[in-house]
Amino acid sequence: MSGEREFLARLRGRLPQPPAGQTWVGDDAAVLEGGLLVATDALVADVHFDLAWCRPEDVGWKALVVNLSDLAAMAGSPSVAVAALVVPPAPAGLADAVMAGTSEAAEAFGCPLVGGDTTGGRPSWWPWP
Repeated sequence: MSGEREFLARLRGRLPQPPAGQTWVGDDAAVLEGGLLVATDALVADVHFDLAWCRPEDVGWKALVVNLSDLAAMAGSPSVAVAALVVPPAPAGLADAVMAGTSEAAEAFGCPLVGGDTTGGRPSWWPWP
């Protein structure tokens, strides 16, 4: 998508240049000192998933494996993972179900969850108060 490429070019122009041997913007994952790879892909409801045709646990699984896929694309192996989750106030248990899927994927790939962030949010399309 040319829009994304153009945005990344503008972003690169605003950020400091990475040290030699590192890649910060524009690849599947950032390459840091010592070859450490870091990936962060966000999932957006109605773009990357639809809870009408998948379970919250499936969303959690996908949230981890899309990042593991980016590491694999750069010949990397996961060692740990963090997760970021924006959760509406309803239905009850949604966050727990999503994280159950993420935890299941982390265990399956030997990549333990070591932290992350959760916050409340409600997209405009969300049907619950």
